[in-house]
Amino acid sequence: MIRTGVFFILIFALNFGTAFAAPNHSFSKSDALAILADWEKEVRQNPTENDHQSLREKDLELEFVNRLIFQVERNYQGNNAKKFFTEIIWDMYLTDSKAENRSFGSSEVFLSTLHQALEEVLEPQENPLHFVKNFTRFTSIQDPVTIDAFAATRNYFNGKTALQADPMSINQAAEIAEDRLKKQAAIKEYNLLEEYQDLRSEFPKF
Repeated sequence: MIRTGVFFILIFALNFGTAFAAPNHSFSKSDALAILADWEKEVRQNPTENDHQSLREKDLELEFVNRLIFQVERNYQGNNAKKFFTEIIWDMYLTDSKAENRSFGSSEVFLSTLHQALEEVLEPQENPLHFVKNFTRFTSIQDPVTIDAFAATRNYFNGKTALQADPMSINQAAEIAEDRLKKQAAIKEYNLLEEYQDLRSEFPKF
């Protein structure tokens, strides 16, 4: 009788945990393609400065969106969108980082940063494809911002969009990220100095 009760409690706990586990980031293929179609339309219709860098950036973004459409149409089954987009972004990075492909684009740093952002910054309830779009529209494919700079603009997530407690420009976010890097470098230098001094005290002849 006691064993039966324990078994029942265990099964209930497992079912309860499954019911309230983190979401699987799932949405249909048609939903994904609709998001991508709207994104492509926005890029084509957005006014662009008539200079080589701006035109090149627009071409790179359109190319990226079309690559996503290609992957979704052929491979997305409508389950675990975070896993799907994280993996295809990484596959794109591996492809673009090959020496024979580097002359056709300059997106490997962008893809690597986006992959890391999906792993580290994406909120549990957030749509991964909206996240990819927001990251891409925020940064530059040719000269992407750091993870810290992007994360500094996202104070919390309300279930639909990432919100800021206080508006912050890209320059402000970049300054914050640069300050964090300087502090990390200073801490690392201080720790190395302490280790050096410890070694000198243990081995004064050296």
